[in-house]
Amino acid sequence: MRVRREFGWGVALMLALSVSGCTIRREHGTFAGPAAQTRSVVFDSAATSRFLWALSHCSELPIDSIGGTWTPSDNDIRLLEARLFVALRASLDRTSLRAQDYYFQYFGVLDQAKRIVLINGFHDAVRRAGLDDPEDWRQEPVVVCDAGMGEFQAAYDVESRQLRELHFFPRFNGPP
Repeated sequence: MRVRREFGWGVALMLALSVSGCTIRREHGTFAGPAAQTRSVVFDSAATSRFLWALSHCSELPIDSIGGTWTPSDNDIRLLEARLFVALRASLDRTSLRAQDYYFQYFGVLDQAKRIVLINGFHDAVRRAGLDDPEDWRQEPVVVCDAGMGEFQAAYDVESRQLRELHFFPRFNGPP
C-alpha cells in the first residue's frame, strides 16, 4: 500500500494499492458526451480480488459479505449507469458539484450468491489532487477518507437491477 498524498482539506488520504500486472477489462464513456471523456472503468475479477481491502479502508463496503468476484458485462454497466446518474444528480441537487465531474470504478463481487457491482465514485478534484498521475485511477482504486461529497461508494444488484443508496464520506467542502 502506498499513501499517495495528504489533502489540505480535512484528513483525507489517498490510498492506493500498488499492484503489478493489474488487468482492466474495459473503459466506458459516461454521460452523453464526447467519447474522449471516458470516466468509468470496469476492473476484472482478478483485480477486484486484490483491491477489495483498499475499497473498505475508510468505511464498510455497502454489502453484507463477499463470497467471490466476477467481471461485469457491458450490458450490466449500461443498466447500472442509467440508475447511477439519476441517483448521483439527485444527491448533488443542493450542492455546487456537478455529476458530470465524477469518475467511476466498477468491481464485481458475489454477496450471498448475488452478483453485485461495487461502485467507487469520486470527483475530478479528488482525482487530480490525490494521485501522483491523475490517470492512475484506471489502474488503482481511488480511496479517500473524509472526502464528503467528493467520493462515494454504492452497490448495484444485477439481477434485481436495484441501486443501493450512495454512501458519501464526511467533510468535503468542494473542489480545492
